[in-house]
Amino acid sequence: MLDEAEVAGLGAFKAEIEHRAGAWWASDQPFLALEPVTTDTEADRIAAYLEGVDWRRRFAVLNDAHVSEVVDQQSYALTDRRRRYSICDVAMDADMRRGPLGELVDALTSSTVRASLESAVGVKLREEPWLGLSRYCHGAFLSGHNDVHDDRIVGLVVYFMCGPQGPGGDFFVLTEGGQVQLVPPKHNSAVLLRMAASQFHGVKPMRTVGSIRYALAIHFQREASPDEDGE
Repeated sequence: MLDEAEVAGLGAFKAEIEHRAGAWWASDQPFLALEPVTTDTEADRIAAYLEGVDWRRRFAVLNDAHVSEVVDQQSYALTDRRRRYSICDVAMDADMRRGPLGELVDALTSSTVRASLESAVGVKLREEPWLGLSRYCHGAFLSGHNDVHDDRIVGLVVYFMCGPQGPGGDFFVLTEGGQVQLVPPKHNSAVLLRMAASQFHGVKPMRTVGSIRYALAIHFQREASPDEDGE
C-alpha cells in the first residue's frame, strides 16, 4: 500500500519536512520556505481545479472582525478595510475535500507528515487540523495578524498561481523586533510557519492585473492534555 504522502506525488516534499523541520524549529526562525510541493503536472491540475470553483457561492468575503489584530508598521500591513474586497477565506467544505485538492489535503495531513511535525515542535498535534483556502486577485491583501488562537502552533501554507506572474502578493512576516521578511509568491511552493503571539504575518497587495494567488492553509493545533479536557 502506498504511503499517504505519495498519493499526490508528495514523497519528496514529505521527506523535506521530515529532514528540515526540526532544525528550523530549533533555530527560532519565523518560517521555512519549501518548494516544490508536488509535481508540476499535479500543481497545474490543482490550480485549474481552483479556477473552476464558484467562489462567490462557496466563500464569504473576509469581514471587519478578521482585522482586529492589524499591524501598521512600515506600510506592509495595510489597514484600509475597503480594499479587502477580493479576498475569500473560510474553512473548506466537504465538497472541496473531493478531487485533486482533497487528495492534496489528505496527503499533507497524513499521519506521517503529522509525526514529522510533532517531532520538530515537541508536542502532540490534533489529528484534524484547521483548513482554510484563500483567493487573492488584483488589489487583494491580508493585514498582519497572528493565528495563535485555538492552540494553533505551526502552519503549512501551500501556494498555487494562475494568470500572468508579476510583482506583489508577497507573504510577509513582521517579528517582534520590527524585522520584515518577505517570500515572493510562487506556484507550487509552500511556507512552514511558526505561530507566536509576538509574530505577525500577512500578504502584501497583489499588484499584477490578472494574476490570481491561491493559498491552502493547514493550521496544526496542539492536542489538549487530559487535564485540559477535564476542565
